[in-house]
Formats: sequence, structure tokens, C-alpha cells
Amino acid sequence: MKISNVIHKPISDINITPMVDVFLVLLIIFMVTASMITNKTLRIDVPESTQAEDLEVKDFIQIEVFKNRNVAINGKKIEKIEDLAPMIAKLASKKPDILVNIQADKNIDIQTIVKIIDTAKSVKIKSVTIQTAE
Repeated sequence: MKISNVIHKPISDINITPMVDVFLVLLIIFMVTASMITNKTLRIDVPESTQAEDLEVKDFIQIEVFKNRNVAINGKKIEKIEDLAPMIAKLASKKPDILVNIQADKNIDIQTIVKIIDTAKSVKIKSVTIQTAE
């Protein structure tokens, strides 16, 4: 039996090739899945107006009424219109002169819009606007 006189030195450098491979695979997975993610919000087809005015308002409460009659307040879906009053009151308590902007699909009946305006007025909102397309 022959014994070797070679002394093995510990490896003092780090091989980063496998780590780079892992990061490249993760990057590819991220890029592929990111392209599959789409915006899942519903589109609102607002009515057109020839006399619309642009408003310079920073703080407002956005109420959206979709074609399927779902309602959202500031992007948050609510179950029924009757739940609007406490939510508007809570938001308006921070800023009493806040504006309510209604963005409704053009096929929504006028009674739904009137009900939302009445709800806003019942909690002491002074200004209500309806968003249109130009």
C-alpha cells in the first residue's frame, strides 16, 4: 500500500457559478410570470359629454358603478348601495368639504345614480360630480 505525501490545501475561494445559475433561473421565472399577470379591474364605459369640465381636485371620494351593478368606493368593492352611507361618512369625517365623484357605466339606470347622490347628501356631502368622457 502506497501512501502519498501530497498535502491537500482547503479550498479558499467560492465557486459562484451555481449561484448565478439559480439567480438566472429565478429571473426567467419572474419575467414569465410577470407577463401573465393582468389588471383584473372591470372596465367602466362612462357616458360622453361635449360640455365636460376638468376639475383640479386633490382629495375626493371615488364611487364606481360597474355594468354588472357592482359598486366600489375608492377601489374597494362593497356588497350593496346601502353600505355606502357609513363608508362615506367615515371618509368625510376627516375632511368635511370633500368631493364625491361618481364614475358609472353609461348603461346604469338613472335611479341607481340618484340613490348614490342621495346617500352622499344624507351624510352632509356638499359636492357631488359625475365623471364623463370627453
